[in-house]
Amino acid sequence: MRFFWLFFNSCLRCKYYQPMANDIRFNDGHCLKYTRVLENRTFYEYADKMRQNEKNCGMVGKDFEERDTFYMNK
Repeated sequence: MRFFWLFFNSCLRCKYYQPMANDIRFNDGHCLKYTRVLENRTFYEYADKMRQNEKNCGMVGKDFEERDTFYMNK
């Protein structure tokens, strides 16, 4: 399933994707489009979880917006 995202509307190519420091898997980072606030702190949702949920970005990547450059996996 992760390879599908890599070739089409990949989170790695999305302007809302923020990789984590220890990003060892594809889409292991956060999505800056989806946040939640708990006790006055902002938390960003994991990108792969937002792609699995059809109410959010979903499999087709409905909130995908291309960035100029994309992150390469280490």
